[in-house]
Amino acid sequence: MRVEKADIIRVTHKVENFVDKSVVVVPITLDNVADGLNFNTPEEIEQFKYFLSIGHKGYYAYYNGVCALRTWIFVKKEQCLVGSNFIYDLPENEYFSGWSKTNPSFYKLGIFTVALDYAIKDNPDKVIAGYVASDNIGSLKGTQKVGFQTMERYNLYLVFGRGFKVKTYDCIKGKTFRLSFGRTIYPY
Repeated sequence: MRVEKADIIRVTHKVENFVDKSVVVVPITLDNVADGLNFNTPEEIEQFKYFLSIGHKGYYAYYNGVCALRTWIFVKKEQCLVGSNFIYDLPENEYFSGWSKTNPSFYKLGIFTVALDYAIKDNPDKVIAGYVASDNIGSLKGTQKVGFQTMERYNLYLVFGRGFKVKTYDCIKGKTFRLSFGRTIYPY
């Protein structure tokens, strides 16, 4: 059995602009998609081309002229993967942020925050939701800086090839777990 912890996040308020003159964020296009080969595989670049062909929006962040990060805004729920096995049920008024990756040479420079801020502002007509692994502290902090808050928290289980999600709640007397099909289980 494999267990993952997932935070579903949503932009809940707008924050100030994040400006770093060393970082330039641009939409990914067929003309610049290969710029990410310095930290993405050729197979990922082909996937990006497919994403573009069906209307998803990608962004590259360049740090001092070098492609340092990618992030995607998905407009259709087929790509809204939470953990390894769950598709987020994308409401009509939302887009989904995901498939972000930073070149390891550029960790801890705040590039993710600048790029995500740009992507949110480039899509003002939709609420942006997303998923962050609950133990990915750096990404949680970066998303909080641009206005995301955790809206739901799940434990994701993969048992014999089938996925189950358990929504978790923090209560005064401990934790309460509600299975995704609505049954509530109270701890001992």
